Amino acid sequence: MDRNNSQLLLAKLFCHLPQEYWVPLLPKYDPSFNLGTIFGRQAIEINALLINAGVCNNGSKGISVNRGGWELMRNILDDNICVGDYQRKPYVSNKPPSKWREPCNQFADRARCPIHVQLPKDIVVQLEECARAFDESQTLKQQQREKKQQPQAKKEVKKEQPQNNKKRNNDNNEVTPPPDKKSKPDPIIGSNMYDSIIAKLSMPSKDNSNLSELTYITDVIMKQLNQLHQQLGTGLTLTIVSDEDEEVKDPAVTPTPKKKPLTQREKRILAASCLNPKAPHVITSEWDTTKREYKKSTLNTDKNDLKTFVDCISNKNVHRASKAIVSLLSDKSHAQLKDAVLEELVPTKSLESDKDSIMSDLVIKGMKSIMSHHDSRSQRSEAGEAVMKHVVAASVFHIEKENVSVSNRSIQDFLGVNHRQVESARKIVRDMINNNKQGVKPQRKVRSDYIRPKLKPYVYDFLKDDEYTRLDTSQGLVEVIDPRTGTAVTEHIRIWINVNKDEQRRSFLESTHYQNFQIENDGATAVSIGVWNDVVTEVGQFVVDPIPRSCVDEKISGLQHMMSGLVDVLKTEDTKRELEKFEGIGMSYGESLDVLKTGDAFAMVCSVCCEKKEHPEIHIDKTRPCPKFIPFMCTHGNGACSNCGINKKLAILDELSKLSKDDEKFEVKCWKDSIRSGVNSKGEQNKQRELSSEWWTIEQLVIKFKEQLKICLPHCQEIRWVRHILNTDFTRLPANTLLILTDFAASMCLRAAETKNSSVDAHAVNDNFVCIYNRRTVTLKQSRKRSKIEIFEQDQWEDLTIWTCDVHHFFAETFSKGKKNDHQMHNVCLDALIKHYIAVFNEEVGTPLEHIIIWTDNAPNQYRCRQNFAKIATVAERFLGIKITHRLAVVDNFKGNHDAVGKDPARLIRSLELSGIRSENALKVFVNCHRLEKSREDSEWIKYENENDVALKRKGKYGMDTRTVWYVVEEKEEYEQLKVKYPGRVLLIDCDFVMDTVGKKSIENTSKLHEICSEATHIPAALPSVWPLRLSDLPCNCVHCILDPWNNECELRTWRKTRTFNLTPLGVSPDRGREWVGSGVCMKVQGQVVTGSIVDYSVDKSQQFWKVQFGEISALLNYTQVCQAKAAFNTTLQHN
Repeated sequence: MDRNNSQLLLAKLFCHLPQEYWVPLLPKYDPSFNLGTIFGRQAIEINALLINAGVCNNGSKGISVNRGGWELMRNILDDNICVGDYQRKPYVSNKPPSKWREPCNQFADRARCPIHVQLPKDIVVQLEECARAFDESQTLKQQQREKKQQPQAKKEVKKEQPQNNKKRNNDNNEVTPPPDKKSKPDPIIGSNMYDSIIAKLSMPSKDNSNLSELTYITDVIMKQLNQLHQQLGTGLTLTIVSDEDEEVKDPAVTPTPKKKPLTQREKRILAASCLNPKAPHVITSEWDTTKREYKKSTLNTDKNDLKTFVDCISNKNVHRASKAIVSLLSDKSHAQLKDAVLEELVPTKSLESDKDSIMSDLVIKGMKSIMSHHDSRSQRSEAGEAVMKHVVAASVFHIEKENVSVSNRSIQDFLGVNHRQVESARKIVRDMINNNKQGVKPQRKVRSDYIRPKLKPYVYDFLKDDEYTRLDTSQGLVEVIDPRTGTAVTEHIRIWINVNKDEQRRSFLESTHYQNFQIENDGATAVSIGVWNDVVTEVGQFVVDPIPRSCVDEKISGLQHMMSGLVDVLKTEDTKRELEKFEGIGMSYGESLDVLKTGDAFAMVCSVCCEKKEHPEIHIDKTRPCPKFIPFMCTHGNGACSNCGINKKLAILDELSKLSKDDEKFEVKCWKDSIRSGVNSKGEQNKQRELSSEWWTIEQLVIKFKEQLKICLPHCQEIRWVRHILNTDFTRLPANTLLILTDFAASMCLRAAETKNSSVDAHAVNDNFVCIYNRRTVTLKQSRKRSKIEIFEQDQWEDLTIWTCDVHHFFAETFSKGKKNDHQMHNVCLDALIKHYIAVFNEEVGTPLEHIIIWTDNAPNQYRCRQNFAKIATVAERFLGIKITHRLAVVDNFKGNHDAVGKDPARLIRSLELSGIRSENALKVFVNCHRLEKSREDSEWIKYENENDVALKRKGKYGMDTRTVWYVVEEKEEYEQLKVKYPGRVLLIDCDFVMDTVGKKSIENTSKLHEICSEATHIPAALPSVWPLRLSDLPCNCVHCILDPWNNECELRTWRKTRTFNLTPLGVSPDRGREWVGSGVCMKVQGQVVTGSIVDYSVDKSQQFWKVQFGEISALLNYTQVCQAKAAFNTTLQHN
């Protein structure tokens, strides 16, 4: 049975499964509950079907899932078939189980399907046929393996040929090479003879392994000699005479009949004299040592003549010829000739002594042995591969350096390595010699398509992207390995925004991280689900699925639960049958079901709106793609867009409502007020928003879903927009601007290690401030990689943008959760930081501080209140020349590093408690947390920056440079005591006076407000003072708004609604109130206009009073009265 038929049969089998039960794909996962036990079939039949369908592999370790084949199989499954994973094992279900959304839930309940299904006869027949086909294929494979293991007959009957058994044809002077040699062209004549001579002179050896080859070369030489004599017309024909019978006359030489036959010596002399008749017959014992230059043709002629003469003397016996030459050179009278020969043939002079020769032989044998030792392993380790490459590289180094002509085959045979290793070593050595490189670090060559190691850094960055995961500050820290550096780093636990595994992979494939991976790894293949799961499992240990948590976005959560309810409705058979016929406008049944299945509110919003458009006017960071957003007309236009909308895109839901039945309801989770014990301050019953289950009809569900989706359209758009604006604040941070991200951490529970029964914990407040400034570019140097082998090259440089990041913790006392998490403490801490950074900017940055951008959440009692707005408007009263831009994040969407840093003090206090160091109150928390402090001199980033180290890349945006702890008190006596002991680190909250507005007038509709900016840089002259504020529903950093916030070119001006609000505070700052002491006033007293002066300032019940003296008459004036008196005095001075 082929693969296609097997896949169709498997799909049919899944459709016969009992409904709403998770069943493991492989029988071995659960022997008591699997496809075989349900259908009453043997496990071997199920395994055979899975293997034939390509879903599983049959390896040496047994059957296992083929992830790629399983992915292909899932594409042809019916829509009712659900697929899940538990412990990386695939499970299938016929219809989604209503009780167990995932296999792990069913496994936790230890639930098993009690139903056994009787398969139709045709499916049973096909199963048996599939099993037989599988058995036949396995039998055939076994026979093929046994056949390969049998030795070949040719190797068993191979016969050894005698080394001197040569076939000669005397008629045509052809010489047949030895049978164990391949047919090859004639070698360079005399080359092997020279090698034999050098070997005899240097170190005699009894090794005769190359005798056959030398004999063959000798025959070739004899053949060429006979051809030479024929050309010269001498009539001589030379043959080989055996050494054992030297006196046997050569039958090939035909003497003159009337003359005495020539002896063997005479024949040899005659042959030599024919070559050079002019040569002297008597050689003197003196050698001429004068060096001369000879032509190449002369040397070639001498070489041929000497070769012929040696052949004649030795009867063409190579051993006799070599021994004769060795004897000649060994004679003392020919020492000069010997030295000259050695100088020409062995220029390194490495054979000057027998000791060096023996050592050389031992070293060479050792190199061969270690190569053989490692080459015998079936798979070498990385260390073994390094040894092999180093030895081969060392062996060919001199050959490449001196440009000696030696073939790869010769080196391969000599060392016992393969051709690839020799070629790779020669390439590395040539690169080292040509480029004068010093070091080589070989690595094992990995598969070109092995993308897992290359993919890890990009998946790691993807997992840290706030668009796909978010920080979970309710959990702790975890130590992971950074795949870019290989070092251990500490990461905060993050949570998947989308828990669907397939959607997570899809999000990665559509992200810029995957695009960067493809750009930097040309030709990279698509990331399969198996590769994705493996890489995420290895590098994503700090990312987990959502757990019970607080600060949930109620709007997003409510929409996603309704989407889940609609999926259950659309998957019913009746609904599917009716809606598949729908041909109206908008999305089809399949398209709408695919979007709802994602469980992603942002995907749902995008599906009912027009396509995203690029916004080049806010493209600040040029290293990233141009940002794209849904047109604001689609999300904020209340249906004004004619091309999209909920009713147009989801018209199929109207058709779905027609299928509603009063007696058919579905369970859906939604947020509502739940009653809790107790009453509030107004005497009303306590309630809290909580996720609860409701039973709705289809019509009710559709109506509520549309209402919730309408709420989420602007909500999701604003979340994405505000997040982008925060990123651009980093990118464009000017030199005179301080960026602050702040939030109150959860109240610290100071629980003791030893407690009594029903003990109540003390608490402490921790207000975290993360301050970013001094954006700058640093040039880094780093080593690059060439090819697959790391080679140290010249330094390569790249630019990196970094910021200085300081962390501040402000601790305060509280006896219950939530107290002091208010605007008073926030503004006291903010004023202290402004004062601190005015000095820092002047000393370190060299630019005065002029602008502060503050990002906070949308908490109404802390930041979105009239008291805080009054402090923002009057900042110039406390710090001349400074403006504040306060940006409020979208509700329930301001998790980040400012929350994460608050975990460090809490974890430290818990660990100290267990070690016996108590922190019973906020003051002790402040004292014990001093060990967390970090000065600029302690920062490792400063060292990396000074050294231009590539490790500076790990700093990112939030790499901490300094950490400081502060303590905030309410009592003046406590403040006076502690400020001496901890100078500069203790702050006082002035509870006597809280600045408010006249008539407690506040800004209207603050729930839509996201930006509040102070306009005044100096104190207004008029009294009472009026301070202007610039308000915007949406923040913007486009090129137009940066230059002029009141411009008319901004594309978002319709939705930003920038406006002015004149705020009149009821009072002045305490410092300014004290400055008024001594100033003149004028007012009517007993019907007469009199002048006087202010003599004292006081505060009583949050109201400011000034004591005024008119001669002997004194009066106590409030803020409004003293403003009128000062204004009248100024008017009187002008008239006079």
